[in-house]
Amino acid sequence: MITSWDSRQILPGDEREQVISQQLNTADIILLLISPDAIADNTCYDLEIKRAMERHQAGEARVIPILLRPMDWAGAPFSQLDVLPKNKQPVTTWANRDEAFREISEGIRAVAIELRRMKERAIAH
Repeated sequence: MITSWDSRQILPGDEREQVISQQLNTADIILLLISPDAIADNTCYDLEIKRAMERHQAGEARVIPILLRPMDWAGAPFSQLDVLPKNKQPVTTWANRDEAFREISEGIRAVAIELRRMKERAIAH
């Protein structure tokens, strides 16, 4: 089952960093929506991206960076990962953004299917 979550779902009175950490710690797939604003946001960069990459490197989750807007992301913690769209062209630069999002959804679906198969194999053994 695929469920979505983002930090706008944090409720008044919740401890922001605790809720974000809880969500990051339970996700199988983490989509990093890459834009200059996201990278400039200290909470996003210092908490979300770093924790997501820790889980990815430990094999606990799969991180998929999605390039939304043009920016220099060389040297970012996720720079060694394959990104979507596959051509590394940010979504906002596509003549047909629907095609960009189609390619992104196909990539996410492929990862979800692979993770499900891996879990099924692990259960079978």
